[in-house]
Amino acid sequence: MKTFLFRKLISSLLIILLLLTMGCASKEKEGEKEKEGDMPEPPAVSVIKKYSPEITVKIAMHAGNIKWPAGQSIENNTLHRAYKEDLGINVKVEFMGGSGSAVYVDFITTAIASNTVPDVFHVNVAQLNELQKSGMIEDLTDYYKEHASVDVKQTLETLVPTLGACKIDGRIYGIPQATNPYRTPGFLWIRKDWLDNVGLPEPKNMGDVVTIAKAFANNDPNLSGKKDTVGMTLNNNPDSVSFNMFYTAFGAYNNIWTEGKNGLQYSRIQPEMKNAIDMLASLYREGIIDPDFAKKTLAQSQTDIMEGKAGLTFHGQSQIGMQNIMVKNPDSNLRPYFVMTESGEVAKFPGSFTPGRIYVVKKGYSNPEIIFKAMNYWMEMMGVPDNPGTFATSVIGYEAWWTTVGPQVYYSGRPMGWFLPDLFEALETKNPVKLTDPNYRTHYDRAVAFMNGERTPVNYSSYIGFTPGGNEDKLTYYEKNVPLVINMFYGAATPGMNEFNAALNKLWQTMVLDIVQGNKPSSDFYTFVADWHRMGGEQITKEVNEWYSKQK
Repeated sequence: MKTFLFRKLISSLLIILLLLTMGCASKEKEGEKEKEGDMPEPPAVSVIKKYSPEITVKIAMHAGNIKWPAGQSIENNTLHRAYKEDLGINVKVEFMGGSGSAVYVDFITTAIASNTVPDVFHVNVAQLNELQKSGMIEDLTDYYKEHASVDVKQTLETLVPTLGACKIDGRIYGIPQATNPYRTPGFLWIRKDWLDNVGLPEPKNMGDVVTIAKAFANNDPNLSGKKDTVGMTLNNNPDSVSFNMFYTAFGAYNNIWTEGKNGLQYSRIQPEMKNAIDMLASLYREGIIDPDFAKKTLAQSQTDIMEGKAGLTFHGQSQIGMQNIMVKNPDSNLRPYFVMTESGEVAKFPGSFTPGRIYVVKKGYSNPEIIFKAMNYWMEMMGVPDNPGTFATSVIGYEAWWTTVGPQVYYSGRPMGWFLPDLFEALETKNPVKLTDPNYRTHYDRAVAFMNGERTPVNYSSYIGFTPGGNEDKLTYYEKNVPLVINMFYGAATPGMNEFNAALNKLWQTMVLDIVQGNKPSSDFYTFVADWHRMGGEQITKEVNEWYSKQK
């Protein structure tokens, strides 16, 4: 892009000017011994190299239903123009799935079967193994070593260590979509106005949460004079985010493998899980949990929050899903809180090495290193010191963001919440002069509008997401202070998983719902554990640990 080349030219001129100035100063201090620490650091060297002559790459990807701005299209957009101008890459999009990942999966499945895959595309772990066995994708190991920049390697190997999921026999056959695992944690969402109505303080531990839930069920938190509220929402899926967030308060985690005394152990059959399920059963018996929860989907249970029938729920970290409470309850004050343990510690959350997308290169494509050239470019542009973070949001734009050649990677030297000090200062001083990124300036404007009485859903989303104590503030705390519980199995599904998981998952869901609703006693958990081992779990555990022994 011309703006990129201009910025590099200006940076070079400034560096020359700086060195000349320092040279003059050194003559004035002739005779003084220079300390090594006073020497200027060498200027950063750009890793962006342009192909000459230009090359062409055919790609396929899954994205949402994109509505392109005027002058842009799937074949001609800001990112692809940048690739052409700065990298000498012409991008041809062979397929872009719309809403629903199944459309993309069908395309890739057919392309693999007919050996008509594009040059660069993304797959899952199982497809990666299938493609490697069929000899249909490139071994990227040497290209990674030679062409990936230091920042790209640091991101893949340290910030989001998912590269192991893309290795087969120690060789790299795919590159994972690098995302920050600290975007995983969810929150406990509570109506602060209801807390005030029932005369309770904000929770400091899980015991306080139970007390609040009981008050919301019994003490008229909405001041209607009726018993028309529930203490806590839940839904009919024990694998949903609401259940999963609740489990973590008891050190229990759903469907992951963690290290134990005898190797990797499965999380659903651990004693901590029984404790979490028993607490849910207790809350249900006392009438705290919605008595109709088993008839409701996750979306239906959240409707109770939006409509003011409930004021406490365990849910994901995104404030966007909560913003519609402003439609029917514009005077409400729904806020995120940390999920906490009984002792008052912030609960740890599970994180996974398993990438959702793995980008691969077709066997025989003339320039397999292209995937790293594109990643280097994306990271360097995202991390430029004079304009950090605005490349994707402002220069490229949301729509073209989806059409990258290979994974999007982000500046590993910039922690989560790097923008919050300037944003919080702007909110306090009512002066947004430091908010040069239009994205965060927009959140500032909306948050201020919300505080000034414009209580719309979109303004609430910015207010609760980007003000002190809000979502981004809490996620930043997680990243700095709360270690993740890592899912140590990140390989393709084992033969036992393919054969037994459907029945084992049904066994699990039935057990949870039966115990919570009182249809079965608490001891039925032990029956579940025994049945899990007998119905395939023992074989799966053996396979997982055989796989794990080869990763060390």
